[in-house]
Amino acid sequence: MNTPSWNIGRNTDIDLQRRMICLTQHFSDISMYFPKSPFRSLPYNMKKIQSFLFRKLHLKREAGEENTGWNLRQQDLYNDGEFNDAMCDIIYSQGILPNNTHGKPLLLDLFYMRPEDVYEKYDEKAIIAFDLLTQQIKRLAQFPGIYNLRSDYAIKLVEAICPDEAWKFRNLPFLLPDLHEIDKEQIIKKHTDCNTLEFLFCGAQANRKGLPIVLEAFKKVKKKTDSHCRLHIVSALSDGYIDIPYDDDIIMHGELSYAQAQTLFTTCQIYVMPSHFESFGLTYLEAMANGMIVIARDYEPQREILDYGRCGILTKTNVDAITSSMLIAINMSVEERIAMSQNAHKRFISHYRFDKVTQLWHQAILDCVAQQKCI
Repeated sequence: MNTPSWNIGRNTDIDLQRRMICLTQHFSDISMYFPKSPFRSLPYNMKKIQSFLFRKLHLKREAGEENTGWNLRQQDLYNDGEFNDAMCDIIYSQGILPNNTHGKPLLLDLFYMRPEDVYEKYDEKAIIAFDLLTQQIKRLAQFPGIYNLRSDYAIKLVEAICPDEAWKFRNLPFLLPDLHEIDKEQIIKKHTDCNTLEFLFCGAQANRKGLPIVLEAFKKVKKKTDSHCRLHIVSALSDGYIDIPYDDDIIMHGELSYAQAQTLFTTCQIYVMPSHFESFGLTYLEAMANGMIVIARDYEPQREILDYGRCGILTKTNVDAITSSMLIAINMSVEERIAMSQNAHKRFISHYRFDKVTQLWHQAILDCVAQQKCI
C-alpha cells in the first residue's frame, strides 16, 4: 500500500488504513502490507497532519497555480526495497504512479473527468492536463492492473479511447464501514414530525464547499418563506475564516466527532453543500443513508451520485441558484420529500453500502491477482 504524506492530509484519507483493514477482515484471502519506515509510514503521516503548520502548507500546495487537480504524479515507492521483497501480489496506490512496481499489477485510484463536466470555470491548463492524463490512461491500459475511477461516467470516457482494455477500469466507491443507514420508518418520521425544517452543512474546508454562498442563500430564504427553518453548520473552517452571522436560526457547531455529526444527519431533513469543486463527496452519501433531501452542485460526479436528479436537487453554485433549490425543498409536500429521500436511501443501499462495496473491491483485487499470475 503506497500512500504519500500529502495525500493523507484530507479528511477522507485519514482513516484509509483502518478502512482497508476492515475490507481484509471480511475476506480471508486478502491481507494488507504497509510501509514500516518511521519517516514514511501511514501512522507517522497521520501524526504529521495534526500539525497546524503542515495543514497550512498542504492547503497552500493545493492552491498553487500549477495544481489543476488533474495531474497524475509519478513517485518512487516509499521503502522500495520492502515492496520488492515483501510477499505481496499487487500494489495499491492513491493517485500516485510508482516508477517501479517490480512486475506487480497496480490497483490505482484515479480521477478522470472532462474539465467542463467538473468545473464551472476552468482554464487552458486544465484542458492540457486532461489530455495528458488521457494519454497516460491509454498507456496504463496496456499494463497489468485495475484502475479505480469511482464513476460510471469516467468509465464511459475510457471505453471510448481504449474499448478492449476498458474491463480494467472500475467504479469502486469509498469503503465506509462505519456508515449505517436509518430505516424507512425513521425517514417517514423525520419528515412528518417536524415543525422546523433543519438544514445541514458539513465540511472542514467550508470555503471550497460553498458555505459563504449557503449563508447568503439562507438569508434570502428566510425572507421568502413562512416555514421555520434552521441551518446547522459543522466545520473546522480549515481553509479560511468565514464570518458566521449572529442569528438564532444559524447554529455553528464547529468541528464535531464522527458520531456527533451523524446525530445531526439523522435528525436534519435537508443537506446542502454546493462545493465549487468536489472529486466525490462522502457527506452526500451520509445524507442519503440518513434519508435527507440532498442539494448538491450540478456537475460530475455529484450528478451520478444523485442519479441525475432522482435522488436529490442538483444546482449551480451561486446564491440565486442555491436560494431557489432550498425553496424547492421547503415547498415540497411531505409526501414528495419522503419519496425523494427514500429514493436516495435506496440508492445508498444498492450502490454505496459497505457490504455492497466490499464485494466490488474484492473482485477487483482478485482480478489484479489473476493478472499477476500471468506476468
